[in-house]
Amino acid sequence: MPGCSTVIPDCIGSSQQTKQCNSFPCPAVIRLVDGSNAYEGRLEVYHDGGWGTVCDDGFNDKAATLVCKMLNVSGAIPKVYTGGHFGAGSLPILLDDVTCDGTENILFDCRHSTWGTNNCGHGEDVGVSCFASIEARLAGGNSSHTGLVEVSVDGSTWGTICDDSFTSNGAKVVCRMLGYPSSNASAYTSPRHGSGQIFLDDVNCVGTESTLDHCKHSTWGVNDCTHSEDVGVICA
Repeated sequence: MPGCSTVIPDCIGSSQQTKQCNSFPCPAVIRLVDGSNAYEGRLEVYHDGGWGTVCDDGFNDKAATLVCKMLNVSGAIPKVYTGGHFGAGSLPILLDDVTCDGTENILFDCRHSTWGTNNCGHGEDVGVSCFASIEARLAGGNSSHTGLVEVSVDGSTWGTICDDSFTSNGAKVVCRMLGYPSSNASAYTSPRHGSGQIFLDDVNCVGTESTLDHCKHSTWGVNDCTHSEDVGVICA
């Protein structure tokens, strides 16, 4: 299943011809599995009607960057995991010797062995993490320790978090990120509504995470909320 030869937003990789890709979104052709969330795990690729794994030989940070790009994770800090870090796959090993130089548009533009040809075992299945580096701040509260939670991955464009699944555990993480007391942190639906984008939804934290990056959450920028559900936090 070759990738589209021309990168079109929301159109990355397909068995369709490039002309069709110019008009229609392409189906996903890569995925990350067996990680703690949708942004990390063993890399699997789709080719010729089936899914398979990728050997870690030659796989570098530039290749991981393309994986995150294909998964539409903005602001990602990609990381490569070798040696079957996320467990050995059971599907065929479809790619080996994937080497990217940073000029490619999608992963399949990189140099690689012939599809299905490899000298690896599943103990060499490559994994990728696409965690974004999320920044947080509190806005509009009565003190610096309370307010509407706003998040950003570039430090310039800020948006809000939907209160779906967000609990005091999430509040603890936000407060920890800001260097505020977190033991009695609490979350609430903020009466002060944001006006920009809602960047995070379904944020589910254990409470021990050092950053929201490590909590389970929906894809960055994808939500089913309105600003009436913007979450606020009290750090105490």
